[in-house]
Amino acid sequence: MKKLMISLLVVFPLTTFLSFTAPALSELKNDIVKYGASPSKSADENQAAIQAAINELPADGGTVYIPSGTFLTKPFKLRSNMTLYLEEGAVIKATTDWRDYATGNPNNGKEGWLWEDCFIKIPDDSQNVTIDGTGTIDGSNCQNTAYGENGHRGPHIFHILRCTGLTVKNITIKNPGNYHFRFDYCKNVLFENLRLYRGQDGFHSQSSENVRVINCEIRTPDDNVAGSGNKDWFFENCKFMTNGSAFDFGCLNLTVQNCYFGGDFDMADCYKGNPKDSTVLWTNSALNRFPKEMQTAFRFFSPRGRNPKNDAGNWVIKDCTVDQVGIFFAQNRPLLNWQVTQCLKSVSFENVHVTNLLPDSPLIGGDYGDKSINFVDFPQQPQDRQIQVYMNNCSFEYKPGATGTILVASDFDRIEIHNSSFSGGVEGRTFIDAKDGNTLILDNVTGNGGAINTSNINQLIK
Repeated sequence: MKKLMISLLVVFPLTTFLSFTAPALSELKNDIVKYGASPSKSADENQAAIQAAINELPADGGTVYIPSGTFLTKPFKLRSNMTLYLEEGAVIKATTDWRDYATGNPNNGKEGWLWEDCFIKIPDDSQNVTIDGTGTIDGSNCQNTAYGENGHRGPHIFHILRCTGLTVKNITIKNPGNYHFRFDYCKNVLFENLRLYRGQDGFHSQSSENVRVINCEIRTPDDNVAGSGNKDWFFENCKFMTNGSAFDFGCLNLTVQNCYFGGDFDMADCYKGNPKDSTVLWTNSALNRFPKEMQTAFRFFSPRGRNPKNDAGNWVIKDCTVDQVGIFFAQNRPLLNWQVTQCLKSVSFENVHVTNLLPDSPLIGGDYGDKSINFVDFPQQPQDRQIQVYMNNCSFEYKPGATGTILVASDFDRIEIHNSSFSGGVEGRTFIDAKDGNTLILDNVTGNGGAINTSNINQLIK
């Protein structure tokens, strides 16, 4: 393969994220025990004590303190300018009856379960809310088999709308009935040193801005991170483990660096199965066949009906390790109905190393097929092609026996790959299939002895 004689790099601007610090809060601490809470008391009694401790904080804020012990409680509400602090050994544990959370009428069909149902409510339009400590929030896997989504999903841990200045750090959150965090239209959010186990999605957000996720471990059976229309998100030193997608996501300005993606996890800390759930990814039979495989590391998410607030592009994925994943990157708008609203315009990969890829796993199937990296759009006219991809110093190693084309691209503006390799699987297979594009640059790219198929490329440099 010829060396590229002229450097024609696609340069994406570095994503800029605002730093923020929650304002200093009052030193006042309301210990829930002083308000009548006790590990030996009922959920109703502990709910009343916790809510009283929160309600009696002054307007300028303060801390509600959860001491060591397991406190069974029904849902409660936080407020602006406060900290909920869980000391080491403290557990706030939710009840298991979905009726305790239902905001609808439980006797009126599906209105007995709504997306707003949650264990800990942060009121709409709140400001400067902090949750800290080394304790645990346990949603106790509350299921709603009467009206819940997929026949079993129940309340989220948190449901948050339009909060500015949210900080959650150092705690463990496990066993939600649905999502750990469902938050929309929020700004200036920090998640740091969290452990999210089981439930469905870890973080699910629509149109939230300036979100930082640092040193977090997410083990969920559905998506680790999901949502669309977001802006300015930053992930660093995180561990993603799932049977679904690590990222099922739409965002303008996304950086993911120094992170691990893998399917090799302790199922007890991830999977919550239910035979009423019809999704093949969560059935026991599928998990018995492929118990340690992530479906997709990155899947672009922009479904019709979400009406994303922001465009999507400027994704920077660097210094990451990926292992035991079916599909590495899925952008295929003609096939995937989760991507019809808009196109992901630009993404760059640097120092990304992937092992044990198996794109043609029976666990994947359906719309994904056997293509492990997809950059496919459907512009109305050739001049409307938008996708720009830059890749440098990346490697993709496939499991023995893997077949199918490795990278598929069409209707793209520019794809540029430098110093990267595609190995493993069946030798000699086509490893790049590109058509109907403006510019394709391949510089020091190897493909396990396989071929590169191209057609209708305006400028091909290799």
